Amino acid sequence: MLEIHRLLKRQLKKHLGDFESLPENLKAFVEAVNEAYWQAEDDRTRLERTLAISSEELLTANNQLKLVLQDVEQQVADRTQALSQSNADLQATLSELKETQLQLLQQEKMSSLGQLVAGVAHEINNPINFIASNLPYVEQYANDFMRVIQVYQSQYPQSNLVIDELCSDINLDFLMTDLGKILASMQVGTDRIQEIVLSLRNFSRLDEAEMKPVYLHEGLDSTLMILSSRLKTSDLGQSIEVIQQHRSLPQIHCYAGQLNQVFMNLLGNAIDALEECPKFQRSQPSALDMTAPSSTVSFHNGAASPANGLSLTPPATVQSDPTLAWLQQWLQQEQKRPTIWIRSELLNPDWLQVQIIDNASGIPESVQHYLFDPFFTTKPIGKGTGLGLSISYSIITDRHKGQLSCHSLPGQGTLFTVKIPTQQPTTPPPSNKAIAASSLETQLDLACSDPA
Repeated sequence: MLEIHRLLKRQLKKHLGDFESLPENLKAFVEAVNEAYWQAEDDRTRLERTLAISSEELLTANNQLKLVLQDVEQQVADRTQALSQSNADLQATLSELKETQLQLLQQEKMSSLGQLVAGVAHEINNPINFIASNLPYVEQYANDFMRVIQVYQSQYPQSNLVIDELCSDINLDFLMTDLGKILASMQVGTDRIQEIVLSLRNFSRLDEAEMKPVYLHEGLDSTLMILSSRLKTSDLGQSIEVIQQHRSLPQIHCYAGQLNQVFMNLLGNAIDALEECPKFQRSQPSALDMTAPSSTVSFHNGAASPANGLSLTPPATVQSDPTLAWLQQWLQQEQKRPTIWIRSELLNPDWLQVQIIDNASGIPESVQHYLFDPFFTTKPIGKGTGLGLSISYSIITDRHKGQLSCHSLPGQGTLFTVKIPTQQPTTPPPSNKAIAASSLETQLDLACSDPA
């Protein structure tokens, strides 16, 4: 029996009635149309099935593509991060290499300078020792000759024309008086040369490649001896006064030559700052003061009233920082004359500190953050490399496990503080707040103590 398609059956009922009641000629037509309906139904079913399969495959492929894209994006991100890190590491390595290269050049220059200084000191030391060792004999022989002449004059008082003419020609009385003065001045000059040679040898310290116990004052005195010409004949038209205030310090284990380099950098910077300070360039003394900066300890009362009627109102940063507050009070001692103070004290049995203070123009706060960065300098081209403070910081912090800090008051002066352990560090250094709290008492004790 023929199965009529549901759609065709609905149309037959609507327009022609039941299929069985149709004439034969219409039945053949309806059967053909029915077959077309069923063929269309099969085609639609196959098409739907094909579309369903294609959509599923497309969705699956799309999801797989998304996963691939996510994986690629992650790989690109990881690779980009790795390249960025590698680039940063390379830049850091190049910077460190450049810094190390310049530091090596600076150290090589200092080493060459040390060898030169040691060689000059050695070459000077041999002949000056010969002169120094023979001067007492020369003085003794001269005294003996003068005694003999005096005895002759007393034993043979009668005059002799030839002898009188000779004595007049050589001015015997003046010769006998002046000879002792010449020998005494030669002895003073010889002693001075020996002091300079000793300072040069102490400064070079070529034999101290390892930590050895030394007295810190020897390095400071040696550095001041080398800088004495700059201190006496500065560009200011007047000498720079150096005031040292030291307590009794024990020997410390350190690299003495490297510490001398730190003192040379800090004191050299202080001299540069004073020479460029406008408040001292304006003062023109009537005569050049050529007084040598003494390495003898000088004692000043830190509680003195402000110099030159200077009235200082501490800013908020000074009031909140005890070290700056102490520095401001300290600098009120002297603002008329270019001055460098060098102070040293034992903070506790394990730590000591050295302070180098100048009353120049100070350092702007915006600059202070970069002082110890390599290659940072405010000096003109050709006058500074920007490595002095960086190398000094490395010597103190890396080589000696200490601390190097700077406090400055613009327009008033600057303080550099070096803290180093007396032995290998076992305890942290005292804080600046604790030190500042006791510094004025220490200063008063120093002022009241006997300089001898």
